[in-house]
Amino acid sequence: MTVRTFDSCPYCQGHHIKRNGWEHGRQRWFCNDCRRSFSSRTGTILNSSKLKPAQIRRIVSMLSDGVLFHPVAHQANVSVQTVCLWKRKLQALTKSQEKTVLSGKIWADHAYIRVPAKEKSKERKRGLSDNLRQIALAIDDKGGILAVLGGKGSASASEAEKAFAGHIAGGSLVCHDEGCFGNAFAGSEEIAVNSKSKEAHRLLNPVNSLCFRVKRMFQVHLRIHPENIQKYLDELVAKESAYEDKAFGRFVHGIDASIFLSGISFRRRDVSKE
Repeated sequence: MTVRTFDSCPYCQGHHIKRNGWEHGRQRWFCNDCRRSFSSRTGTILNSSKLKPAQIRRIVSMLSDGVLFHPVAHQANVSVQTVCLWKRKLQALTKSQEKTVLSGKIWADHAYIRVPAKEKSKERKRGLSDNLRQIALAIDDKGGILAVLGGKGSASASEAEKAFAGHIAGGSLVCHDEGCFGNAFAGSEEIAVNSKSKEAHRLLNPVNSLCFRVKRMFQVHLRIHPENIQKYLDELVAKESAYEDKAFGRFVHGIDASIFLSGISFRRRDVSKE
């Protein structure tokens, strides 16, 4: 994970470079053109990290498998804040869903998760209150997934239209329950199913399964800061499309490779609240 050779300087692209000693067990180089030194971690997500390769591999592997922060910190012998920092680094590698477009046969629904305790209203309300956050979910027959965070309480037609806008290709066939979707799927054929009917389970099973996985993630990770919910959703979507239980090693190896190819550099002050 930390072995890297250079043909040119990562700062000025100059070719007049030479070895310049060792730091924390890693080879350093010096550029005679721009007079700057660098190591194998310069310009990568590993920049400024003093962890050993074995610790980094363990943290990345456990976080990728959905393990909570405290067990990861214990197993890797680091602080919880360090694990939180690496969680943010991995999320920085995840692409957003802004350009996601589903097509073909699509199943859509809303999932509801609890808001953090400090955001909860003390007033007890019936039905879907402001103590729940809505997540617009959709999955198509090719495995494409969309998960977008919405507002609080029951999703309105306008909120559904905003969440799905630009993400559903025209001419698609969209299956959903009889909730408020308004014109969210304009230009597509729709099949609205009564969620309490006998055929609902069969017709809506793909999106119902997705709803379950999303809810389970937020039941396990109870202390996610509201500003980070969408980051977790983006990470879930990326993992759903690449992760396989039987090929977990290859999945983690892909993450290791992207760490060096990302060109992203983070420090502790860049970590968002958890």
